[in-house]
Amino acid sequence: MPTTSITNNIKLIHHTIGNFNILPDKLAVARINESLSTLQQARELRLREAEGALKSQYHHSTFGRTHN
Repeated sequence: MPTTSITNNIKLIHHTIGNFNILPDKLAVARINESLSTLQQARELRLREAEGALKSQYHHSTFGRTHN
């Protein structure tokens, strides 16, 4: 009897787990991760561009002061 009860419990657990359709959730998480990656890349690009602009502006302002 105990073996049948354990077997029934295992079957019930597997059946219950099988009823959860988590594929849409996994796909949503994958899309979110892709979006986060894209946003991070865009942020890093804007940061590099801003740093370049600041360095250029600093260079021009320093150059102008030392050669006047």
